[in-house]
Amino acid sequence: MLMAALMTAAVAFAPADDKKTDKDAPEVRKLDQAILKDVKIMQAKPGVVVYSSEEDVAKAFDKDAAAAVARAVDFKKEEVAFVNYQVGGPPFGQLKFNADAKEKSVEFYVEEPKGGGIRGNAIRLGRDLYAIPKGTKATFGGRK
Repeated sequence: MLMAALMTAAVAFAPADDKKTDKDAPEVRKLDQAILKDVKIMQAKPGVVVYSSEEDVAKAFDKDAAAAVARAVDFKKEEVAFVNYQVGGPPFGQLKFNADAKEKSVEFYVEEPKGGGIRGNAIRLGRDLYAIPKGTKATFGGRK
């Protein structure tokens, strides 16, 4: 009972730490987190969903979020990757990604914290939007 209360109280949105590992890799950029501020999202499983138009974003979220995304993304050249993830802690892992030029892909994953410690007393839910080049394969690699 106490564990459930702690987990519920500790639910928050986790920040992402991005990195581009290959100088020729697809350009991946994080969109402003405020776009999702008022959006209710019911996707429970961690993963990546790619949206290729403003209409797709409006169907998934709402018209206000879609308009904000459309101001930040050029849908002629880019798509939007919605990354949903969760981490246990503290200490909490961080969302990162590897972009690969050869495969024209990007893999999002949660990097587990270094060192030991007891973890799992709380859960942190994360959801982020990224602009990725059109045609880039986006996947979620889980925890590493």
